[in-house]
Order: sequence, then C-alpha cells, then structure tokens
Amino acid sequence: MKINKEARDVTDNDEIGDIQKKQSRIARGKHLDLTLHSVEPNDEGLYHCVVTRFSRQPTKSEHGAIIKLVVNAPPQITSPHKNHIVYGTEGSSLDVDCTAEGAPPPEVTWTRNDQIISTSNILHIDSMTKSDKGNYVCLAVNVEGKATVSIEVKFSKPASFDISPVNKTIIEGSNLLWHCHASSLPERITYNWYFDKKNVKTTAVGLRVTIRDGDLMLSNVQKSDRGWYSCEVTDSRGQASSASAFLDVLYPPEPSPLHPVLTTIGVGRNATLRCEVDSNPPPTLFTWSKNGHFAAASSSNNYTITRAKDSDSGIYGCQAENEIGKSAVIETHVVIAEPPIFAVKPPPEIRIREGYPLEVNCEGFGDPLPIVYWIHNQKRISSSLLSFQKVSHEDYGLYECVVSNSVETVSSKMNLIVEDTRPQPAVIESITCNGEDAFDISWSAGFDSSKTQTFVVHVSEKSSKDTRIITTSETQATIDDLEPFSLYRITVESRNVKGVTNSSIVEKQSCSTLEPPSKISIDYDDSLSWSAAYGAKSYRVEARDSETSEYRVLGETNEPYFHLSSDGAFPMSRSTEVRVRSLRPHYPPSTPSHFVRVPTEQESITTTTAWALTGGVVFFLLFIVIYLYCRYNKPCKSPKKIRRSPSVAREHDYVGEPSPHPITEIYYEPSLKLLGDRNGRGDGNPWEQRDEAEDSLGHLKAMNNRCPHKKIFPLVDFDFEAGEDSASAVDDMLRNKYIYEAEDVPAQLFADLRIERLRREFKQSQL
Repeated sequence: MKINKEARDVTDNDEIGDIQKKQSRIARGKHLDLTLHSVEPNDEGLYHCVVTRFSRQPTKSEHGAIIKLVVNAPPQITSPHKNHIVYGTEGSSLDVDCTAEGAPPPEVTWTRNDQIISTSNILHIDSMTKSDKGNYVCLAVNVEGKATVSIEVKFSKPASFDISPVNKTIIEGSNLLWHCHASSLPERITYNWYFDKKNVKTTAVGLRVTIRDGDLMLSNVQKSDRGWYSCEVTDSRGQASSASAFLDVLYPPEPSPLHPVLTTIGVGRNATLRCEVDSNPPPTLFTWSKNGHFAAASSSNNYTITRAKDSDSGIYGCQAENEIGKSAVIETHVVIAEPPIFAVKPPPEIRIREGYPLEVNCEGFGDPLPIVYWIHNQKRISSSLLSFQKVSHEDYGLYECVVSNSVETVSSKMNLIVEDTRPQPAVIESITCNGEDAFDISWSAGFDSSKTQTFVVHVSEKSSKDTRIITTSETQATIDDLEPFSLYRITVESRNVKGVTNSSIVEKQSCSTLEPPSKISIDYDDSLSWSAAYGAKSYRVEARDSETSEYRVLGETNEPYFHLSSDGAFPMSRSTEVRVRSLRPHYPPSTPSHFVRVPTEQESITTTTAWALTGGVVFFLLFIVIYLYCRYNKPCKSPKKIRRSPSVAREHDYVGEPSPHPITEIYYEPSLKLLGDRNGRGDGNPWEQRDEAEDSLGHLKAMNNRCPHKKIFPLVDFDFEAGEDSASAVDDMLRNKYIYEAEDVPAQLFADLRIERLRREFKQSQL
C-alpha cells in the first residue's frame, strides 16, 4: 500500500522535503490509517491511498478517495518589529506598514488606546500634531488566533550640541583633546571635524589626529596647528550643524628668516640693529651681547650704535625671552667701513654752445671701493667720465653722478644747458574744458637757448586732415568751435631763430555732454521706446520697483527700443519706474530721462479700447457732418420754367439761373452717368420710371421748405443711400435733352461732367 500526495508517492524525493525528515513524521495505522506528525505549511495538498493486491493476476492497483489537507497557521507579524519607534515631524505625513503572515491570511487593523483607527495594514497620518505621539498597536487576526505588535510614534529632533568645543591655548609639543557631543531623535548622528574649513583628515594635521565618538585628539601640537577647528554633526535626516573653536599654540622665540647675518655701518654714521624673532606670545625681554660679553638688556628688540667707529665692529648677539622660554643667541656680524665720498664732484650747471666738445669727470673713494656712474633721462651711463664730441640739442638736460659701495650711496646733480640752438620742447601741463566747445591749453616752456621764442599750437581732429593753428608768445591758449563728440590731437611747437621743436602729442576728447533720450513710452506689449539722443552710441535702461528704492540696470542696447521682460530677475509691476540714459565711449553717461511707469495688462487693454472708441466716434461724427453737408448744402435759386416738349408733356423741365457754366450748376450725381450712358443706352424709354420721378419730386418739395423764398426744383434728385444706381425719369429726360437729342453738345459740358464725376467719387470714398 502507498499513500500518495497529489499523485506522488510520499516516499518520493519531491518538493515535500527531505525523505528522511518526512518519513520521521509519517506513521501508518492499524487500519491503513496515515498519521502525519508535526504538520508543516508545505504539507498542505491532496492525498489518496493506493492499494495493490499481489495475490491476483494481473497485478492491479486500487485508488482510494482523494483527501484534501488544509494547513492553517496562526498570524505572525513580520514588520514592524516589536517596540519599534517611528519618528516624524510636526506637520508632515506618516505611513507605517504592518505586514502579517498566516493561513488563512489574517485581517490587519491598527488600534490606539483600544480604539480601532485603521482597518487596513497601513497606518496613515496626514499632518502630524503633538496629539499623534504615543503607542499604536498592529493587530492581525485569523481563525487560528491573533498577533499584536506595539510601536511608538515620536517627533524627530534635529541634532543639538550637548558638549561643544571651546577655545583652547596650548604649548607647542603638548597633546590636545576636544570633546564634541550632540543629541537628536532618532539618535543616529555622524561627526566630522574641519580645520580652516577643510576636512581635518585631508590636511597635514590629520596625520596626528584621532576622532572617536565626536571627540578629537591631537598629539604633538605644532605651531602650524594654530587656527579654527569646527565640529560638524549630521542627523538622520541629513541636517547639519557645527560649532567652532580656536586653537592658540604658544611657543618660545625662534630666529626669523628676516634677521640679517651681516651689517655694514659707515664711519660716523648711526645704525640700529634689530633682533628679528618669531614667538607666541611676543618676547618681553631682549638681551644683547658683543663678542660674547653682555652689552644691554631691554624690552625692545632694537640696539643702537651712535657715531660708529672701528671699535664698534664685532659679533653682536641677541636672546629673546617670553613666557614659554628663551631663544638661542642670534648673532649679527657688524662691519665698520668708510662711506663713499666725492673725490671729483661735477659742477651744478654747465652752459655750452651747440657743436662744442665737452668732458665732465666724476670720481669718489671709500672702503670698500665704490663704483661711479651717470644717470640721464632715467638711463645709466656706466662711466665716471661724461664725454661729448659735439654737444647737440638732444644732450640738454639733468645729469646725476652716483658713487656707491656696500655702506652707502651718494649722488650729485648737474644741469647741462645747450645754448645757441633751437628751443627745448614745451611740456603740455593741462587741457581743460571751457564750455562744451572749447579747450584751455597750458604748457611749460622749454629752455629758449637765450633766444626769443614763440609757440604754435596745432589742433587737429583725429578723423580729419584739417589742422587749426594758433600762434602766441604766451604759455596758454584757448581753442574754440570744437566739433561735438570728437577726438582732437594737440601739439605745441616751440620756435626761435635757430629752429623749431615739437612737444609730444596729447589726445583729448571734446567736452560735449550727452543729452538724455526724450519721448519715453511703453507700448502695450512692454516694448520701451524713445527718441534717439544726438551723439549717443548706446543706451542703458534702468528700473526700480518703488520711489524709495535704488534704480537697477536692466540692460544696454544700441537701438532706441528695449523689450521689458517680466520673466527676468527684475519682475515688472504697476509701480515699476523705468528710465533711460545715453551712453558713448570716453564720455560719462547722460543724466537720466524722465521715468515712465509700466502699465498693467488691464491698463493696456483699456488704453487700446479707449483709443479705438475715440477714433470710431470721431469718424462717425465726421461722416454725419459730410453727409449733411452734401445733402442739404444746395444752392437756393429761383427756377425758370422752360418750354414743355410735346413728347414730355407729363413732366416739367427747369433750368437754373444763367452762369458761366450753367450745365455744371444744375445737375447732381446721377448726371455723372450721362457720359457713360450716351453710347451705352440710346433706345430705352425715358418715361418708364414715372413712380421714381414722382418720389424725386417729393424730395424737391422738402427742399422748398428749406428755401421758402424760392422754389427749388433740381433736375436730378440723388439718393445717397441708394447710390448711383438710383435712376429717375428726370435722369432720362436730361439725357435725351442734353446728350441724345442734342445736335451739337458743347465740349465744356463733357469737361464739367468729368470733373464733377471725379469730385463725387472722391466725396463718396471719404464717406
């Protein structure tokens, strides 16, 4: 007999598990029963019994009924774990998921103070308040039992220092310990130390630093360790805070690299020796010695030698002392030497005529032996003898003889004046503005070589070849009528009987003043525009958001317009004031223009609508005036009855009073058709539109009311509303009388008709 699970032998090596483990829990009963000990979840499935009888042939298996084994399990909560603490912040949301296992699947609820607050596996709080802090219970229940897990909800707390580092002063070579501790909720804090804003581990100090639980230990402190240290703490949410402290390192005096090893003093001169040391704190006592013997002691690092003599030479030593200790003896070798003096000194002034030879000697001596050289126009002449084969105009000037050794440097100046030559160049000292179109030029005259000299000022615009010349004997001149915004080149020419010498060229911009732009306006699309200012090369747009704030630059443009963008760093509003300055290179900006305010969108729409309505009203009124003028401003003349033709017995013909052009004074708009209809319609009946003619006569009666003293019967009544297509019997009558039946139509009639047609078409186009 075999017991199968889901058509498999329970002894087979399948997914049920290890065979030996399975067999240890299986037992067969007396009546072919199956006993399964220590039931596990994976024992669940379908079971049936298979019986094979070997006493019959052939062997045949008999299958028993299928039995389904359902394995139930009590709930188990896998998350969160027991006594779990959940942290949140006030005003934030909170979600906690409770995951439970069991068979059948358990139902999960959240309770607080024995009250159900959620029937799902997720505990959700929209906005946390202080009342939400406390204990919550996750309850999982099925038919086999229940399971609970309690959690606690707390507010998180940012890291705050319980112990922060404090300033410390320590002696060089000692060890240092700084405590740093902070607390937060949850208590997950990381510590970092910084030295001079750099992570201490990345600096030379880091080689001697140990950090443990926020505390910093620094061994063998050096004077280079002096500076600011910061302890930075970071909580579980990534928020960081820091506390800083200063480390002051004390050390005894040490020789400074600036301390001189050798000092040379001239005989009879005064000199001061200095004891240059580096220490913290500064030295309070200096002890001086000479050749190993005590010389002086003072709180100053200076030792003075007065009127030095040979006996003052020797080895001087100084020893500095502060609260920490004493320095080693710092030595200085003092040498007493002879300072240089002139053996041959040049005269202060030499006058010589151009073309003559000249030699000037300069000599000196001292201990050690000095060097001698000349200086002219900032150039060195490496010789003690100043020699000229022929003195020229360019040799004029100041010469300086220098005698120098290791003790001292002395010099003597000589002025060489070259006579009987052209004048020396003038030096332009200043060019100032005299109004906007003039310069005041002043210069200092060069040596005139004992000859009378005059000056010629040359002024030319850089972009022009024209040069203006002013001749004067003074050392100043005024140049006027300058072109605005122009660059001028100025030279001063010195003249005497021997020749001409020019000064150096000086360039100067004309003294024009930029005017601010005018007619500033802002269109509905935030486009700022203005009238260009004369001389301006570009423009600067400035704005401010209130009357009390400062103007800020929005941008610069080369064109007389600028688009105001509200998307930039300066938002536009109704109170924004905008102004413009004119700009040009080499000139200061102009004064600001008057400001305009930025209109709002509604104001722009209102302004546009107002202009449209105003234009519409003006156009309508103009139309009414023209219409009334054309309709009623007709001449009131006494009509004259003419002979009635038998063929037109039902109508009356009238003509106006005599005039130079009688025809042009008695017809109206439909008469303009006469020219076109003469060749286009000649066989129609002129009396087919009797009703329209009668309507036209009614209009004539209205005209009689307007001129009661005269009867007005115009030949043609023009209906302005109907236009030129409104014909009448009077029209046909006129055509027959003056065009069709006339044997000789006057040329003047055709000319008048053409002119009147053009006039009427023009009036109609205006309407």
